[in-house]
Amino acid sequence: MLIKKELQATQLPEEIQKLIRRIARRTRLRRSEQLDVARELVSHFEDALASGESTSAVITAYGNEKTAAKLLRSACKRKRWWVELAFVKSMKFAAVMFGCFLVVYMVLVLLALQRKPNIAVDYVAKLNETAAAVPEDERAWPLYRAASIVLNENNEPSPEVDGRPVYPTWVGDAGWEEYAVWLDVHQETLPLILQGTKKQGMGFIVGGKISEEDKELWPDAYEKSQTNFSDHMINVLYPQLVHLRRMARLLRFDAIEAAAQGDGSRCFQDLEALLRLATHTREHSTLINDLVSLSIYRMTFQTIGLIVERTPEVLSPEISALRQHLSDLDEELKVRFDGERLYILDLLQRTFTDDGNGDGVLVPGKLLEAMSLSHDATGQVNPQPTASFLLAPIGDVLIASRKELLDHHDDFLALMYEVRDDPLYAWGDELSEYSSQLVVRTAKRYLNKYYPVDLLIPALDSALLQSKYAAANRDGLLATLFAIEQHQASGKWPLDLAEAGVVDPWNDEPWKITIVNEQPVIYSVGNDGDDDGGRHVFGAMEWHGIPTSIPDGDWVVWPNPE
Repeated sequence: MLIKKELQATQLPEEIQKLIRRIARRTRLRRSEQLDVARELVSHFEDALASGESTSAVITAYGNEKTAAKLLRSACKRKRWWVELAFVKSMKFAAVMFGCFLVVYMVLVLLALQRKPNIAVDYVAKLNETAAAVPEDERAWPLYRAASIVLNENNEPSPEVDGRPVYPTWVGDAGWEEYAVWLDVHQETLPLILQGTKKQGMGFIVGGKISEEDKELWPDAYEKSQTNFSDHMINVLYPQLVHLRRMARLLRFDAIEAAAQGDGSRCFQDLEALLRLATHTREHSTLINDLVSLSIYRMTFQTIGLIVERTPEVLSPEISALRQHLSDLDEELKVRFDGERLYILDLLQRTFTDDGNGDGVLVPGKLLEAMSLSHDATGQVNPQPTASFLLAPIGDVLIASRKELLDHHDDFLALMYEVRDDPLYAWGDELSEYSSQLVVRTAKRYLNKYYPVDLLIPALDSALLQSKYAAANRDGLLATLFAIEQHQASGKWPLDLAEAGVVDPWNDEPWKITIVNEQPVIYSVGNDGDDDGGRHVFGAMEWHGIPTSIPDGDWVVWPNPE
């Protein structure tokens, strides 16, 4: 508009004015630069007309307007500031480079889309190998299933006194009446459990789907598993564990009632069944199975300790047999990591390619799919695999390779095995430090190249300690049973427990015994490592990482100080 006004103020013919406007527009320069070009052309054509040439001759002499615009554009650009010229060139170069990068990136995306996982191993079947190997007629699960169905109909009571829940530990305690009724209702349930514990194994096949045979026990879970079935290891269900705990508690209270009634045979039968039930719980080598098994073992140890404290004569004929049963539990009291490794192996085979040498690269979408499947188990919120194939080249850079991830997990397991057999007095900060580092790494999510594995690594320091506490409880009970057996044989309590066959987990020496008011007190020196003469203090049996928090006192195992 400004050019047109300036041209109208001149005496140039309309044809020349139009030519000048077209040439200025063709230069595609900035408006101010087009105005300068127009002014130069005005001067040129005024001079040409002043020399006496006609309008048509002047226009013809000027030449091709497209060529003129191109030359004028180049001349104007050369007049620009060098910094501006350099910036424009760099932007052009960046645009070219970005275009090349985009082409290469899309080629990588297309190549990534050709990747496929190789599901070569059924790790769920591997997890079930022990259960599947149990002969049909030696499987306890059909009996446990029948017992669990009845327990569902009449589960453990929750007695209250004055509106507050109570938990009876012995016959006659507040709330025991309801437990007595519960036991009476299940007089036909207990034989099913007892028969089951005498079987070779449990024979329960785990998976992502509830079997038709178990539909009556878990009707809701059965319907859900039929529609949301997945054969991933991470979706394997363990509904049997809840029922094993319920059966264990029924056996516990029946053993207490039998002891109070002086029925040693029935009491010992229940205790043996409890130990066998805990062993059956370990049929699958996963951490959750082992932890539930440890809880049943510890419940059994506490029950035996309570019975020999309240009615030691009831189990007198079975003391030696009990000691032998407990002594044979060394391996059963250790947590295992086999199942956790199967989870990782299954994750890697489903989310990475397989080069035949144990390595491979990410398959687009599969990792995010697996992470989303792990949401319920871990509580983490993971992105959905929408258009995730576009992120495949980035994933190749940010996420470690298949072999690197497996090596990382195996290094972790090697540390677990290294400290698993350490006694409590030698327990250090290695696992606590590792757990802290694990929390930091996991919080970084996909900026941590080991994130897919770290997300599935449980806090095993706590699990290992639970294993050690269970073993310590067992050893304290063995020391107690040895002392009771010696007293029954000679009428005197032993002066030391060196021949009990177990050592104090806090100093690797024999358990301590002292006589108070003509009654024995059996104890461990506890976490502080020094003998306080059997002065019990809460928390003495537990590991404390901070020296200032270690309680000064002993851990009394018998009689129960709590």
